Amino acid sequence: MEASKYSSRDLNDFDIIINRDQYHIRVFWARIVGSDRKSLLTDYTKHTFFESEIVLNGSTDFLLGTRERVRVSSSGFIVIPPDTFHQVIESSENGARLIIAFSLETHDRQLDKVISSLSELRPMECSAAMMALLDILISKPYEDDTVRRALFSSVLESFLLEIFDIAKHNHIVSSAAASEDLKALYAVISYIREKHGVGVSVKSLSEHFSVSQRHLCRLFREQTGRNVRDTLNHEKLTRIEELVTSTKLSLYEIAELCGFCDEYAMNKFFRRYNLINLSDFRRLQNNEHPAGRRRAAHTANKPREK
Repeated sequence: MEASKYSSRDLNDFDIIINRDQYHIRVFWARIVGSDRKSLLTDYTKHTFFESEIVLNGSTDFLLGTRERVRVSSSGFIVIPPDTFHQVIESSENGARLIIAFSLETHDRQLDKVISSLSELRPMECSAAMMALLDILISKPYEDDTVRRALFSSVLESFLLEIFDIAKHNHIVSSAAASEDLKALYAVISYIREKHGVGVSVKSLSEHFSVSQRHLCRLFREQTGRNVRDTLNHEKLTRIEELVTSTKLSLYEIAELCGFCDEYAMNKFFRRYNLINLSDFRRLQNNEHPAGRRRAAHTANKPREK
């Protein structure tokens, strides 16, 4: 599809209800966020409904909670479960995405278990149902007539059922966590988190756990959807953010603790993922933190000494 079709636009007033024996779905709204870079960068948000975020063009990086970073490229999507803090932290210049907000209630215990695994889903690729849905929402003007509403409802249900199928597969895989490969993977991830990714490399992990680098990289790609290096960088970023926001250590001291040769190298690494330097990040966090606001208010109201 042409980039011009991705201009910002609201597709409200859907309010479509899909009621079946096993589940009840309600679609509140769908919204296209266009190529305006600023509109793609959002504050932390948390909702009581599911969000399906489909990347129409370019790529988008999501931060789920405070740890998990997920990149979704063109023609892919991610499902964000209810009550999950999430934020779009980066998008390519020509980025655009479609957001579908929906609630989901299940009337089946087995399906409940499957749906619960949606919180562990990684980026998924566009399917035939997804393409048909995009065609209805984007390529053609939306008209609130009975036939079009029924068509949209049918295609949307097909898309959601595809999500359930992927969730079911993930649920089966997670239930088989006793396998030796997964045990090894969990041990590696725990080790990386314990070290905060500092002083750790693919080679050192391979030697420490007596597993080939090729096999280790394959395990990470298949089971986590990201490579080992991305995981190491994620842990480093988390550690840097933690030290910057919760300690009074200088950036030079934090750089030493996080395995960087100097403050400049750490700043360059941080900006690559967060589009902001660490000094501004620390100042922003201190100002926005409730305690920071209280301190600022107290100082503002304190009488000046004569």
